[in-house]
Amino acid sequence: KIKGARFIPKITFLDFSKLMSKVNYKPGQHHVLDQNASDIIKKYKVTTYIIGSDLKNLENVLKNKRFIGTIIFEKEKLL
Repeated sequence: KIKGARFIPKITFLDFSKLMSKVNYKPGQHHVLDQNASDIIKKYKVTTYIIGSDLKNLENVLKNKRFIGTIIFEKEKLL
């Protein structure tokens, strides 16, 4: 766990991009997604799920069931 971190269950492309632009990246750091990935997700409007390594979670996503993780989406499509 990272001190000060908070769980974000869902976030729009735009809000995710804004959040990622505030991160100061340094060589050797490990992040789930970096600024380049954020730009690609936003540009091509790729709905993205961050679910970790639990295969049951992946199964739930694929079956459109409740899962533990984050979804990055285009606001109009999810509402």
